[in-house]
Amino acid sequence: MAKGKAGLITFVKDQCANFSTSGDCVYGKPCLVVDGKPCSYFERSVLGPADYKYRVPGYDYAGLFAAYGQINLSFQGRARKVVGRYCGCGAILRPRERYCPDCRRRNRQKSYRAKRERENCLKRHS
Repeated sequence: MAKGKAGLITFVKDQCANFSTSGDCVYGKPCLVVDGKPCSYFERSVLGPADYKYRVPGYDYAGLFAAYGQINLSFQGRARKVVGRYCGCGAILRPRERYCPDCRRRNRQKSYRAKRERENCLKRHS
């Protein structure tokens, strides 16, 4: 057994909530990952996305992604792709944000200046 696959199987046994002590999945089927087949629950819930920040310490996640990528070839491209939202300037946005702090300040100043310009223009021409 390859070292990468052994690490992956250990990770499955330790971290997968559906893995029972009998060596099978809780649903009565054999574990797909241990059998060398792709498992959607393992991909989504146990392994998680490549940029997931709350990882279990003590595991080589790069090795786990590589070992699982050998089982599921379509997973290889998804493991490298980090999906995120970006501001117009290129900064990464946090959840529920439209602009980064710098662009937010710039846009606020820009709209305030435009408002002052309109008010001054109205005062001069009235």
